[in-house]
Amino acid sequence: MLGFAREEIIGKTIVDFIPPEEVGRLVQVREELLEGGTSFAEWRLRTKSGSYLPVEVSAKILSDGRWQGFVRDISERKRLENELRLSEEKATGILSISSDAVISIDEEHRISLFNEGAEKIFGYSATEAVGAPLDILIPERLRTVHRAHLTQFATGSQIARRMGTRDTFIVGRRKNGAEFPAGAAISKLEVAGTRILTVVLRDISLQKRNEEQQRFLAEVGSALATSLDYEKTLSRIAELTVHSLSDFCIVDVVDEEGEVRRLRVVSRDPSRGGICDLLQRVSPNHTFPRLIRSALESRQSFLIEHVSPSDLEAIAQTDEQIAALRAIELQSVMAIPLLAQGRLLGAICLLSTSPYGGYGQDDLRVADALAQRAALAVDNARLYRAAQRAIQVRDEVLGVVAHDLRNPLSTILVEAHLLRKRGIEGLSRESGEAIERVATRMNRLIQDLLDVARMESGLPSLQSVRLSAARLASAAVDAQRSLASAASLDLRLELSPSLDDLWADRDRILQVFDNLIGNAIKFTPPGGCITVGAELNNDDVLFFVRDTGPGILREEQPYLFDRFWQARKEGRLGVGLGLPIVKAIVAAHGGRVWVESTPGRGATFFFSIPTAPRTETTSYAEL
Repeated sequence: MLGFAREEIIGKTIVDFIPPEEVGRLVQVREELLEGGTSFAEWRLRTKSGSYLPVEVSAKILSDGRWQGFVRDISERKRLENELRLSEEKATGILSISSDAVISIDEEHRISLFNEGAEKIFGYSATEAVGAPLDILIPERLRTVHRAHLTQFATGSQIARRMGTRDTFIVGRRKNGAEFPAGAAISKLEVAGTRILTVVLRDISLQKRNEEQQRFLAEVGSALATSLDYEKTLSRIAELTVHSLSDFCIVDVVDEEGEVRRLRVVSRDPSRGGICDLLQRVSPNHTFPRLIRSALESRQSFLIEHVSPSDLEAIAQTDEQIAALRAIELQSVMAIPLLAQGRLLGAICLLSTSPYGGYGQDDLRVADALAQRAALAVDNARLYRAAQRAIQVRDEVLGVVAHDLRNPLSTILVEAHLLRKRGIEGLSRESGEAIERVATRMNRLIQDLLDVARMESGLPSLQSVRLSAARLASAAVDAQRSLASAASLDLRLELSPSLDDLWADRDRILQVFDNLIGNAIKFTPPGGCITVGAELNNDDVLFFVRDTGPGILREEQPYLFDRFWQARKEGRLGVGLGLPIVKAIVAAHGGRVWVESTPGRGATFFFSIPTAPRTETTSYAEL
């Protein structure tokens, strides 16, 4: 057994054949044997080659004092035990690192194996699960059906199969009561006459959620294509959202004046219509809910994964609304701005009341994709509406231009007929002035249309020189005196005694004055007064044109500088290009233009032009 010859063993002690560290144990065993006991234990004995052989020793001390031992070589048994141990460790290691749940049950459907993957998926520890019935992992409504399927598989001929069908999935139940979709396979094994069923299960919640989200976005795309009415489109999107992505959906829009208003609040549960009505009653002012206001101001999406009591104030506006959100046990919130081509169009707020499935970053990405599609649809709808308005305005403008050109053309035709009839000798001064006046009017209409065309491609080009602000204003007034006098109006000039020079295009600034003074003459009743003035305002010269006409309604003032817009007044038909041209010219100079008016008390138009850089020598363009 050890490889020694008899002669090499006789005369040796047992200590010569055991490892040095085992000597103490030998002494202890000797004491037990001297008391009359018997020892049965595993030892290691040194072979002639120097290695140690595992052995099993049964020993006792005989009555005559001799130590008797029976030794059996157990190296093969140890090898098999070691292989089995390694095999078990490998299996245990594989099961422990598997992200899938591996669960074995006995013939009574009690859990006998519950790996780490199962602990993570179901929320139970192995200690809690092993020995418990499998029913704890199955929703109560499905337990009877599930037991029947297991019994059928256990007694059938199949060794393994997939659980569920191709188009369906099984449902698991976590420790906290939350349900989740799962894919699973089951197998059976007979061990020592005992049947063991083993299930390998995978949580497919993320997979199903991705599928549902893609299906939802596809439905949104179809809904966006059905209408060019953006309010109807957003309402439809809100309805789709509460079926797939949220329990409540709030839609707010920013109108063309920049005001925020609440468009729609929708709930998945029709019985919560009262809460929708509460959330719908939100005033579009500085007290607008903080979360929505933050999304609009920062133009960034916001996610509150777990809503705290203090967070409710960010979502609601009144104590009544906060109480309603608390009553529905709001869990999670997302707020996403609607942006298209850099323009803010509104925001969508999604609320979740599910205690098991709050929003996460994946949900926020889907909500962002939804908002992008919705914003593009809204932008397209608004562009379509603007295009329709533009077509209508174009037709109106063509009618006005035709009207305005037809009258002077008629005058030209009449005067030309008189000239032809009377001959050159019969040419009167009045006829010549009439022809010149209407031709000038026609030329101005054509020039305005050309200016608008240039404005479409950017600001008008300038030929700037150093100009005297006082002389420029005086020249503008002198050019309009005869027209004001003919309308029985007093045209005055008020200049500050010290005005800096301008760096400006002379003809363009005179065009601004012509339009503003011309409008004042057109809308001021006979006997009224028009005042043109200028004063220094920091690094600008501030010009103004004030009249004593009827004034401008407050609701009309925001549209005064829009192209083709005009106040609808009887007998005051025009193209509506003068003020937009004024705005473009002033902007090209680096200034700004605005109006101040009180209905019934006249109107004052202001525009600023930057002053020229100071130099040691001063020269002026000819006026």
